[in-house]
Amino acid sequence: MKFKAVLSDAGDILLDSHRTLDIQKRCIAAIYNDRLKLNKSDDEVYTIFKPYKRLSQTTSSLEEAVNLFLSDNNVAATYQEYAQLFERKKSTMPKLALYTGVTEVMEKVNRQGIPFLIISDSTMTGEAVQKDTERMIIKQLRERNVYDPDKFHLNRYVTKCLSSRDIGVRKPDRLIFEKALEYLNLNDDWGKALFIAHEQEEIFGAAELGMTVAAVNCCKEKDAEIIHRKILAHQARYEKGLTPINIYHLTSLSEIPLLLRE
Repeated sequence: MKFKAVLSDAGDILLDSHRTLDIQKRCIAAIYNDRLKLNKSDDEVYTIFKPYKRLSQTTSSLEEAVNLFLSDNNVAATYQEYAQLFERKKSTMPKLALYTGVTEVMEKVNRQGIPFLIISDSTMTGEAVQKDTERMIIKQLRERNVYDPDKFHLNRYVTKCLSSRDIGVRKPDRLIFEKALEYLNLNDDWGKALFIAHEQEEIFGAAELGMTVAAVNCCKEKDAEIIHRKILAHQARYEKGLTPINIYHLTSLSEIPLLLRE
């Protein structure tokens, strides 16, 4: 068997989380601009907020990180105001969407006897991520009238959820992958782990660490063209034998089971 494990991001691989990110951007920018009497774009403000967001996914709570951002930038507001605005905007936005075919892919990977492990950059613990992911998937399946409680149990398909909040670092830091492979007893066999990712930093960061990567949904990223060109360049090096690690550019998650059979 070519691969002994599948490691996957959760947001924008299993669930479309761009909507949640967009709400967060709007809320942070709205409070920032309102209190400082500025007119910066959502992306400009979010760039300033990003280091604080990363803190919330590693060493601080989201509340602590948001309050630190507001304090450091002299914004006269509190996390509670941000949270209230977030909930208001969230209620008017489309619901978080489960990508088509996700549960079918999990089932097929499970049938092949390959462990499927989720690695998430999250403000929650891995255990909380697993429970929240299962809740959201079940809700989506029920809305589509395809939920079978006797058939679908996330714990049956997902071996474990690891969160950046548990480890103290975000992907693609080596430590978070080491913890995942250690759990799967693949410490010295990084090439046997297939990592599914969508962001440029994670795709090429994981490849540099020695993992084969499946790039999925990266066409939704702002730097999609750059990612595409870099993958083609990497694949050319792979075909010439200049690197032992390949990066597959897939059109959808549904191609994963076929890739595992190669």
